[in-house]
Amino acid sequence: MFSEEYCNRNRKLASHLLKLHFVPVMMMFNPAIAEFLQAYAHDQPFRWTAEDLAAQGRFAETALKGVAWSDWSDPILALPLLQAAMLNTPTSLEHDQEAILLAGPLSEIMPAETLIPLAQAHLNPAGKLVGIIPCLRDNSPESQHFMDLAAEKLWPYHTAEVWLEVLQDAGFAATGIKAEFVARPQFAASALTDKLQFKPFAELFRAVEAAGYGAHEVGWGELHFIAQGFE
Repeated sequence: MFSEEYCNRNRKLASHLLKLHFVPVMMMFNPAIAEFLQAYAHDQPFRWTAEDLAAQGRFAETALKGVAWSDWSDPILALPLLQAAMLNTPTSLEHDQEAILLAGPLSEIMPAETLIPLAQAHLNPAGKLVGIIPCLRDNSPESQHFMDLAAEKLWPYHTAEVWLEVLQDAGFAATGIKAEFVARPQFAASALTDKLQFKPFAELFRAVEAAGYGAHEVGWGELHFIAQGFE
C-alpha cells in the first residue's frame, strides 16, 4: 500500500493527470494543492521513515482484514475525489461499500468535516472507516501556531480530538471508534533541512521558530482510527 514501487508507479500518472485535467480546477481554489500533490511521492520517504510506513501498512492490513475495501489513499483517486468535493458534484465510486481506507494526500488536504461525510456517503450503514490521518496531537501553543499558519497559507489541519469529534458528529458512536495518535517527528526535521520538494512546509516551521517556538515541539503526527458503523 505504501511501498516504494507503489509510489513510483503513481508519480508519473499523478503528474500527468494534474497537468492535463485537474490543475485548472484546483488553482481556482488553492494553487498550493497542485504543487503538494505533484511532490507527494518524492517527499513521502522523507516525511516518514521506512518503519513508519511499515507500521501504517500493518495497521491498515489488520483493520481491513476480511472485508472488501476501497483505497482512498491512492494519489490517483485523490484527484477526482478532491474535484468532486470542490465542485459539489457526485463521484463515480460505488456506494454501500464495506470499508474505506482514508490515508495519503487526500486525508491531508481535505478537512475532516468534508472528508468524513464524503466517505460515509459511500459506506453501507454498518461499514467501516479506517484512517491514517496527518494531524496535530493537541492545540499546544506551538501546534496552534502551526495550524493557524497552515490554514492561512495552505489548508486547515486539525487536532486528533477534532477528527474524533467529527466522526462522532457523523454518527459513529464513541464506543465504535478505536483511535491512537502516533508522533512523527521526522516531518519537521526533513522540512527544515530542505529535503522536501514541497517548500511551503519548511516556511511554516521556520515561521513557527520566528514566533519564538520550537519547530520540533509542534505536536505533528497522525491519527490511526477504526470507526465502525451500526445498522
